[in-house]
Amino acid sequence: MPRGALLATAIVLALAGCGGGDGDTAAPTTVPTTTTAAVPAEPVLASFSGNAGSEVFWADGLTLEPVDGRSVDVPFFYSVAELSPDGKQLALGGNERSMIQIVDLEEMREVRTIDAGLGEWVEHLQWVAPDLLLASFSGLPTEAAAIDPVSGKVLHAEELDGAVLGSEPAGGAIAFLLAPERSIGPAAVALFDGRSLRSVQLKEIAAGWEEEGESEEDYRSRQSIPGFAVDPSGQRALVVPAGNRVAEVDLATMEAGYHDLAQPVSLLGRLRNWLEPAAEAKMIDGPSRAAVWLPSGLVAVSGVDYSTDGDNVDLDFAGLSLIDPASWSVNRVSDEPGWVTYRDGVLLGSAWKEGSDHQAVHVFGADGALRFSLEREGADLSQVSGGYLYATSYDGTRFEIIDLATGETVAQAEPRRETGLVFLG
Repeated sequence: MPRGALLATAIVLALAGCGGGDGDTAAPTTVPTTTTAAVPAEPVLASFSGNAGSEVFWADGLTLEPVDGRSVDVPFFYSVAELSPDGKQLALGGNERSMIQIVDLEEMREVRTIDAGLGEWVEHLQWVAPDLLLASFSGLPTEAAAIDPVSGKVLHAEELDGAVLGSEPAGGAIAFLLAPERSIGPAAVALFDGRSLRSVQLKEIAAGWEEEGESEEDYRSRQSIPGFAVDPSGQRALVVPAGNRVAEVDLATMEAGYHDLAQPVSLLGRLRNWLEPAAEAKMIDGPSRAAVWLPSGLVAVSGVDYSTDGDNVDLDFAGLSLIDPASWSVNRVSDEPGWVTYRDGVLLGSAWKEGSDHQAVHVFGADGALRFSLEREGADLSQVSGGYLYATSYDGTRFEIIDLATGETVAQAEPRRETGLVFLG
C-alpha cells in the first residue's frame, strides 16, 4: 500500500475491530450494571489471534468466553468474513495471503481451505449462492474471482484495472471503486458478477494516491479518496468526493451521470492537529471520504481532509451529512465525525480528540436521528453484535457492553484471552 494511504487506513482500521495475542489472564469477570435495558443472551461469533493465525468460536454474549469449548483454528490472520446464504457456514479471507477458509458454524469445524493463488490478500468476500463465492484480491495486480466453495475451485478470474478504493455488495455482484495505480486520476466503477467484468470511467471524479521524494525529508504524498456507496437493491452506486459534485452509476447499464448537491459535503474549517504522526504518515495532503447507503434511502457521508504543516499533519473533520438522492439535497447532521459506517441497524460516526487517545462515537438510527454519544479513552468503539456495542480496550481484554438503543451500559467483561468479535458484512 502506498505510504500516503497509511494514515487514512489507520482510521479505517479503528473501525474494523480485531483481537490479538493468546496469553491467559485472570478468570473471566462479568459485572452487570443496574439498568432496565435487556441483557445480551445470544452467543456472539468471536476470535482469538495468536502467533500463527486465528481461532474462531461462539462466545457467551456477556462473558466473551467460549460457550462450549469448541473452536476452529484458522492458519492465517483474516481480513474479511462472510456468512453463507443459509447462515450455517463462514468464509474467512486472509489479510496477508490469498487464502479462504470455510468453517461449519454448527459443528465448529473446518470444511476446507482454499488457496486461490490470486493477488496478495483477500479484500472482499460475497457469498451469493451455495455454490458461488465472489472474492476480490488486492495486490499487484488486483483481481476478482468466482470460487466454488464446495469444490474449492476458482471458476473464473478477472484482473481489475486499478487500485481498489472501495467494494460493496451489488445484488449478486461486487461493485468496486477503482483509481489509477500509484497516481491520482479519473475514478472508475467496476462490476463483477462471477462471469464478466464491466466498468465505467468517471472523468469528473479524481481518485487515488501519488507520492514524491526519495527520502523521508522530501517525501510527500497526496490523496483523493471519494466515498463509495451502493443502494441496498444493488441497482445504483454513488461516488462522493469532497465538494458538491457527485457521480451516480446505473449498475445495470454502467452509465454514469453527475449531480450538484444543494450544499457541499465539505468542511467547517475547524483544524484538528495530529501532534505526533508516525514518520510514514507525514507530509500527506488531500481529502478522504466514507459513504454508506442507508435502508431509509439516504446516503451518509463523512471524512477527513489532511494537510501538512511542518512535521505535523492537520486533520479537518467533515462531520456527518445525509444526501437525499431523490432531490440531491444535503442535511448536515453533526459536526463531529471523521468516519462513518453502518452496522447492525445503526449508523456509527467516529471522532477523535486532539492530541489524546480519546475517541467518541455518535450512534444514529437509520433515519439519521441521534440516539446517543459516548466517549472513551484507549478503546475500540466499533464492535457491535445483536443490538449491543462491545466497547473494548485495544488489547481485547476488557469490554463494556452497551445497549445500542439506549446507550446504557448493561455489563462489563474481562475474558481470559484477548478477544475480538468477528465482523460480518
